[in-house]
Amino acid sequence: MILTILSLVVILSLSSLVLWRYLSGKYVETAESIRDYFMWPTYQRLPLEYYNSFGYYPRSMDEAVDFYQQTYWPNMAKKDLRAQQFLTDPFARDGGEFLYIPLYDYYKKVPVSFIFLSAGVDGKMDNEVTPSDTLYLNNWWVKLDVYNYEEAILLQDFCERWDETSNVFGEVESLDYYPPYPDIPRFRMTDYLWGKKDWIVQLGPLTGLY
Repeated sequence: MILTILSLVVILSLSSLVLWRYLSGKYVETAESIRDYFMWPTYQRLPLEYYNSFGYYPRSMDEAVDFYQQTYWPNMAKKDLRAQQFLTDPFARDGGEFLYIPLYDYYKKVPVSFIFLSAGVDGKMDNEVTPSDTLYLNNWWVKLDVYNYEEAILLQDFCERWDETSNVFGEVESLDYYPPYPDIPRFRMTDYLWGKKDWIVQLGPLTGLY
């Protein structure tokens, strides 16, 4: 009886280990595909092209797609254009897209940066943000549940440095900076099974804050 129980424990332990290794390997493979050198500049192109024309970022991805289609690909269907720009989130179990979130300047009331969210390891988008919601550059992290909050701390640190620079040297007309690429959060089985957060896959450039 004892040997049977021990055998079952060993089998279950080995099975759990094999499952964990498979899922964690699949997770890292998917996450690295999102961070692929050829892929991540592509899904940023739409808001960046919009900014180049208007001086601020789009308020929604639909707005960016409409502009890009009318300007560059008037004969291409929007569905095909979205596929061309790699907007589909590889983690999303429902085949959904990355969630584009504009970040507003509190005083200018226009988007001065943006975030791309992935469903992350749990496979579902837990943050619900609509074009009518307004997330500001200096406090967006209190509105979102994400696996990698350290990226918010880095972004806030950059903003504070710009404030200091502005105070020392006076008004700065244009500041462009690309935040560091977010790290891949560590795989946790609890997040895979019951996670209720999302993953920041890209912080947009911080442009024209002053």
